[in-house]
Amino acid sequence: MLGDPPMSASTATGSERATVDRRDRQYRICQNWRVIFLWLLASCALCSRADPIPGLYNTGLTSEGSVEPNYAIVAPPRTAFVVAPQASDCCEPWVPNSATSKWIAPHLDRVDVPTNFIYRLKFNLADFDAASAVLTGRWATDDDGAILLNGVNTGVRRTNGWSSFSDSFTIVRGFLAGTNMVDFIVTNLGDRPNPTGLRVELSGTADRLPKPPFLSNPRFVTNGLFAFRVNGETNRSYGIQTTADFFAWAPIASLVLTSSFADWFDTNSSGFPRRFYRARVLP
Repeated sequence: MLGDPPMSASTATGSERATVDRRDRQYRICQNWRVIFLWLLASCALCSRADPIPGLYNTGLTSEGSVEPNYAIVAPPRTAFVVAPQASDCCEPWVPNSATSKWIAPHLDRVDVPTNFIYRLKFNLADFDAASAVLTGRWATDDDGAILLNGVNTGVRRTNGWSSFSDSFTIVRGFLAGTNMVDFIVTNLGDRPNPTGLRVELSGTADRLPKPPFLSNPRFVTNGLFAFRVNGETNRSYGIQTTADFFAWAPIASLVLTSSFADWFDTNSSGFPRRFYRARVLP
């Protein structure tokens, strides 16, 4: 579980005292020799939201003739350019460019030596559940192609795929928590330099991990009730739990934040000589 260490308390010589020791981040709160603890410790249940994965781009989102901003040719080292479709005099032409995506290639004239070109796109799943990630897309290649995710072959392949897009492909495994790399390997066939290029339209989703809540602003209020603030994400549901011994936790309330925080009051706090609290994300 994540968060700050538990608040500790000591008995007070006066009727009321509330102090904060910033050196060890421990809060001491006492009232009439009765001690109530607030545990600044919050944990997340298994709950999430499916959101678009950031960092996934189609090829050629800039104008023809410009440098491709998102896909890098890592082997052999080249600068990727956004290019016009190849008009072949022997075979069917490349699929036409559109506002959605365009062709990219290692040279503006699209011609290079026969070899394997690795086009790499990086994206980050640091705030997501990697096991829930899904990539979908379609692509076109001159000549053949294969897709690797984090160095592992996904089984998605193309053969002589320049005149039309592939059927939609889906990748559902092999994702990592943190930085991921999807490699589009394009094989330029032949025995002399000839046109080669890549066209990709790509999207994906993953379950966003909730940020753990945290508790703050512990205080006694009217009639000696104990209150604190639950800090979290708007429109998230949180459960408040309590214990007297850190072994058996019992739920005592739930709330949905309509902003980034909400104050909560324990209407039963006066009936306990000692009580600890924590907040958890609810499904």
